Amino acid sequence: MKSKWFALGCLSSVFILILIIFLVFYSLARVSRSLQAETDMKTQSGSYLHLDLSGELVDYNEYKDSFFTPDLLSVHDIVHRINKAAHDDNIIGILLEPNWVKCGLADISEINLAFDKFKSNGKIVIAYLETSLNRD
Repeated sequence: MKSKWFALGCLSSVFILILIIFLVFYSLARVSRSLQAETDMKTQSGSYLHLDLSGELVDYNEYKDSFFTPDLLSVHDIVHRINKAAHDDNIIGILLEPNWVKCGLADISEINLAFDKFKSNGKIVIAYLETSLNRD
């Protein structure tokens, strides 16, 4: 009887170990794919960066490309994209489409500063808003 439980314990330990190894390699593969996609992306001349902002914006997504967490758009990612587009000669502007964005005033201020730096390079920002409300 003891040998059956010992064998079951060994089998379950091996299964858990294989599962952990799989999750580690899967997470590493996702991170490497996202890094490679970021470096391989080429923009055509006269392109616009389309920013579709909706839902909750977090300050910084420390679990980006994780197996267990959803892909949340963070203020850090938005500012990084805007700064990258500001130095890309093929991008001539930003198309901004906010839709029920939930974030703090400090986050909006940080994004605004990135837009100001973007516009100081002689590029344009076009915003389209379907609905808006006054803040109480």
